[in-house]
Amino acid sequence: MSTPGALADRSSGFVLVSRADCHLCESMHAALTAFLGAAAAQIPVLDVDADADLRRRYGYKVPVLLHAGEIVCFGQFDQSEVERALQASAR
Repeated sequence: MSTPGALADRSSGFVLVSRADCHLCESMHAALTAFLGAAAAQIPVLDVDADADLRRRYGYKVPVLLHAGEIVCFGQFDQSEVERALQASAR
């Protein structure tokens, strides 16, 4: 398993697209925090409703977890996909 510092370095490519009062969004954020620990605090959370482009792209598909601009998972946290994204960023 990676050290917390290494996770923090690699988690910088993640972005969570979310919406206020969204239980799925809150659930994904909690799962991401449980998985990444303190490194999750470095992940930007963007409000889909505050940005017309994000709203057009993702609309009701939130939450969406992106890494390096690519969708890692949406709707619910997928640990195996997050691990794949972390492994790819380590290469």
